[in-house]
Amino acid sequence: MKQLVESVEYLHKNNITHRDLKPDNLCDFGLSKLLHELSDRYKQSSVKNTADFKDNVNYMAPEGQTTEYNHLIDVYSLALIGAKIFGFSSNNIRDGIFDFDFKSIDNFDLRLKMVQMYTLLLSMSVSIYTENCAEIEDIWKQRPECVIIIASTITELFAKHVMTKLI
Repeated sequence: MKQLVESVEYLHKNNITHRDLKPDNLCDFGLSKLLHELSDRYKQSSVKNTADFKDNVNYMAPEGQTTEYNHLIDVYSLALIGAKIFGFSSNNIRDGIFDFDFKSIDNFDLRLKMVQMYTLLLSMSVSIYTENCAEIEDIWKQRPECVIIIASTITELFAKHVMTKLI
């Protein structure tokens, strides 16, 4: 997951928005767009999503169907890809529902990491579908940038390393 986020961060640093990230076309740049700058105010063309992956999850952010979006549509897609990687419900992540049986994970450290990952994925997928957020205009602009996502995962790994040294 970290490598995927780093790859998308690289695109964003080079003013490229993929616009159609999903498991079966991570390297397909057919709908990607080179921008002069990444900006909330940049008018985009609406995106026609390529055929959905066989699991029938729509990986495109809702605002991608309009002309009012930016590079954060890729972060939304990464959240749903992450849900698949970690075995979470894509629908729950999309809808902002914190619902997973974390108690079924016996290893406490792993359980804690899974809770942290689930929470991170929820923040990455915030949209009009998120519970109690449908009325908040442009809620999607609250999604974290890739650099923040990477930093949070590195911080968690560092904290775990320090804790194992202290114990």
